[in-house]
Amino acid sequence: MLKDMEWFRGNKRKRGQLTGSSQYVDEIEEEMKPRLAAGRSALIDLNGRTFAYLLEGNRVRETPVRVGATFGDMVEILSGLKAGDRVVVKPPKGLKDGSRIKVAER
Repeated sequence: MLKDMEWFRGNKRKRGQLTGSSQYVDEIEEEMKPRLAAGRSALIDLNGRTFAYLLEGNRVRETPVRVGATFGDMVEILSGLKAGDRVVVKPPKGLKDGSRIKVAER
């Protein structure tokens, strides 16, 4: 039986087929540290810049972010945001820095 699998080696994603119940095992060179991540749909790539719209009260601030590794729909945030920040998910076209918004609470 062939299994199509994905795995990470260092920061690179690998893809391949393994037979039977074999598993790919890699050495862990250092202890994994918690990482900050945001959903891909909250990040905007425009003219070589990546940013998010950070909620500040009832307004948004265009906040530059530096991104790292991608994990499915999540993207590692290296700088620009901190844990607990609220950002706009799927920002509508025309949203600008300083725009006033109403937050829909669930």
